Amino acid sequence: PDEMDTPEDGPARERFAKYRGLKSFRTSTWDPHESLPREYARVFAFTNFKRTMKAAVAGQLALEERTDSLRVGQYVRLAVRGV
Repeated sequence: PDEMDTPEDGPARERFAKYRGLKSFRTSTWDPHESLPREYARVFAFTNFKRTMKAAVAGQLALEERTDSLRVGQYVRLAVRGV
């Protein structure tokens, strides 16, 4: 959450000790071996965001044009053997 109430039963500095602030999420550095949440592993630094986005969209469009892939709303029948 963006906001959180401070605890009344103890100092806020103890409750929030595991968190640390960053002046800038993009330019701040941190130790890659630090024990960080898994979500942080999904943060990437792009040298050219527009080019990366264009390549990602083009790749997705190429996948959608393939004839061996399923379309949204398409029905399939699965047969499970040897269970």
